[in-house]
Amino acid sequence: CISYLTIEHRGPIPMSLRPLIGDYLFGCDICQDVCPWNNKAPLHQEPSFQARPDYLTLTPLDLLGLSPQAFNRLFKDSPIKRTKRRGLLRNAAVVLGNRRDPDLTAPLAQPLDQEFEPLVRGHLAWARGQTQSEEAKEVLKSALTTEADAYVRHECLEALGVLGAKGPEDLLGSEA
Repeated sequence: CISYLTIEHRGPIPMSLRPLIGDYLFGCDICQDVCPWNNKAPLHQEPSFQARPDYLTLTPLDLLGLSPQAFNRLFKDSPIKRTKRRGLLRNAAVVLGNRRDPDLTAPLAQPLDQEFEPLVRGHLAWARGQTQSEEAKEVLKSALTTEADAYVRHECLEALGVLGAKGPEDLLGSEA
């Protein structure tokens, strides 16, 4: 259930399920769209159910740049706060990884240590691996030299495997 994974689930999204998330940042309405009972429901005109205008232009990259203070300000009184900042940024990383867009190589090439949440750093490592670029591979190798969190290190190693790393010498170069 995409809604469960993107809203309620607090930990890492299992790697096998990440591609199934697609472009869903928060929740999913597929069940509502295909429910035969909903065909009979009248369309609502309730303004409070409409998306806030400042949300309509947000991109996953914009979300990754949100400080905790900016997240709290932007999503004050919003159901999006249920997933917390780390959950929403985790989801943004999954969406970017699913795009496998080489144009995302530069934005995703920022050092992992710029993010303080290990959950987000791990998912960013996975997203970098999905770009399959040499630049991403270098960022991941660099992160392995400084990253202390075991979960994030595991995500980096998995991502490097996606990029074709063969063994420790290929992962860390001459230092291994």
